[in-house]
Amino acid sequence: MGLRRLFFVLLCLVWVLLNSSQQSLAAPGDIVRASLTDAEGEANDESYDIAINGTGQTIAFTSDANNLVSGDTNGFADVFVRLQDSGATLRVSVATGGAQANSSSQTPDLSADGRFVVFESGATNFSASDNDAFWDIYWHDRQTGATELISVSTAGVKGNADSRRASVSDDGEVVVFWSNANNLVANDTNNAPDIFVHFLSSGETRRVSVATGGAQANAFSQNPEVSANGSFVVFESDASNLVAADDNLRKDVFRHNLLTGETVLVSRASDGTIGNGNSALPAVSAEGRYIAFESLATNLVAPDQNGTTRDIFRRDMLLDVTILVSIASDGSAGNENSEYAAISADGRLVAFHSDSTTFIVGHTNLCEEIYLRDLQANTLSLISHGTGGTVANGCSYLPEISDDGHFLTFESDASNLVANDNNGLNDVFRHENALLELVPAVYLPLITKP
Repeated sequence: MGLRRLFFVLLCLVWVLLNSSQQSLAAPGDIVRASLTDAEGEANDESYDIAINGTGQTIAFTSDANNLVSGDTNGFADVFVRLQDSGATLRVSVATGGAQANSSSQTPDLSADGRFVVFESGATNFSASDNDAFWDIYWHDRQTGATELISVSTAGVKGNADSRRASVSDDGEVVVFWSNANNLVANDTNNAPDIFVHFLSSGETRRVSVATGGAQANAFSQNPEVSANGSFVVFESDASNLVAADDNLRKDVFRHNLLTGETVLVSRASDGTIGNGNSALPAVSAEGRYIAFESLATNLVAPDQNGTTRDIFRRDMLLDVTILVSIASDGSAGNENSEYAAISADGRLVAFHSDSTTFIVGHTNLCEEIYLRDLQANTLSLISHGTGGTVANGCSYLPEISDDGHFLTFESDASNLVANDNNGLNDVFRHENALLELVPAVYLPLITKP
């Protein structure tokens, strides 16, 4: 055999080995597209901003498409719900009588059963009191068709500035959001966005980005999420006065207890050291014990192998333990940013997107992918793979996860995740996590408090 032929054979063997290694780490399970019409037709514009309900059968998303439902003639982004069991697609960013919005709506979240949808909208025809151009938070009941303005004071006065990024509890009763408005509660004089909670049953609105004693934050607070049980709110803040000795001059992650009023700092190492880099975008488990977040800090775990690259961490609030999530199954760190964590109800599974090329040997997609870390099985799996486990030919972002982790949703501009993806657009996908069939669903902690 000539040297050139031998070299070619060896090169082919290396390619096969690399690709077989890559495919073996692609999580088994079906990927289906959710941003479709009732007749399984493709969306004719971008779809993004995803939420998934507790069972994984209801998916909410934003889309610029006008062909997902009939009569979509408003020319704005709308919020839709896809019912995976029936294949029905519904528009939910509508007024109580069903009238379509007269401006854009986006960034939905869902209750556990998928009945209630919260979202932000610039529309002025959802509420009689909405006569300005500010973004507001709305709550839609899919069963009754009612749409209610949420970003109001306890007295029902509408917020006088933008309100964004709503999150809803499992029962649909507790809605949190951030707002620039200064009239939602009394004595809001900090001239900064704050985190608020609105209780549907009582109509009460409270500010939650406050210190344990009630002092208002001295800087921005944004991107909240409420625990499924409605007891805890996690958020990011630049404030330095929400807890004592917060002197790192960085954005931190906090947890506020709605029952006791206690606010604690989350983005710290297991020994209590506060992170030395910005931490953001927290996600919280069902009962508030586990919080996943992204951070540029290099001192949350030791050693931090990749320096100032953004990583995903999980904090156990009961045991006061912080662990690094965004690592390969062999424990090696990523070589690029990992961002936007989503966490299962029991805290065992954490999904995120990353453009790291070191998580899977031989991985060739130089773009963001969706990964799932199983902290019980100590595995990292690629979720956003093409048909047959092949490499996706586009970027995938912003995962969300069902309560038990059996389903994950994400957005992607790849065209080879499912068959017949011909629209060349960003779409919404759902992955069925078959790995859960191999590992018991009950979370058994592998860590103990030092």
